[in-house]
Amino acid sequence: MATNSAVARFGTFILLVAICFSLAGCGKSAVTKENFDKIVNDMTLEQVEDILGPGSRTGGDGALVGAQVGIDVTGGARQPSTVDYVWEGGKKSITVTFRHGKVANKRTAGF
Repeated sequence: MATNSAVARFGTFILLVAICFSLAGCGKSAVTKENFDKIVNDMTLEQVEDILGPGSRTGGDGALVGAQVGIDVTGGARQPSTVDYVWEGGKKSITVTFRHGKVANKRTAGF
C-alpha cells in the first residue's frame, strides 16, 4: 500500500508534467509580419530558416515515389527551377518560392 507522501509526490509529478506539456504548445510562432518583412530576394533557404525555423517543402511531381522503386518518371527532364517552402503558425502562413536556391517570391495568408 502506498503512503500518502508517495501519492502526493506522484500527483505533484503528474501536475508538473501536465504543465510542461501545456506550456510547450504556447511558444511564440515565428510566422509574423515582422519576420515576413525580413525575408528579401536572393536569400538562401538557410538564411530564411534562420528567421522562421525549419519549413516544409510543398508540391512535387511524384518523382520521389517512383524513384523509391527505381523508376525514372522525369524522362530525363531537368528538375524544376522553383521550389516552394511553407511556414505555418495557427491560421497564418508564409510561403517562399526559391529559384535556383535563392528567394524569388514570398506571400502570406491569414494576416
